Amino acid sequence: MHSTAITPASSSSSRPYLFLLCPARLPASYIIATLNQAVNAVLANPKLQARLAELGGEAMPMTAAEFGNLVAAETEKWGKVVKFAGVKAD
Repeated sequence: MHSTAITPASSSSSRPYLFLLCPARLPASYIIATLNQAVNAVLANPKLQARLAELGGEAMPMTAAEFGNLVAAETEKWGKVVKFAGVKAD
């Protein structure tokens, strides 16, 4: 899985994310690298960054590895909260 995140700019530990994802079994890694470079170039645009800031967001360009680390950390963090709260799926 590969992603670039856009998230609200805040110090909150429970901020929502918006990701751009590709299928996990995308056949060629250069496709992922090309998409990553293109999306990160767009996210580097000062006008886009300003508009995201107006909306309370912040671009978080990242590599596939960084995204994997983010997902793992968020899963661990929120998994503990869910377990502690006794939340069950219907």
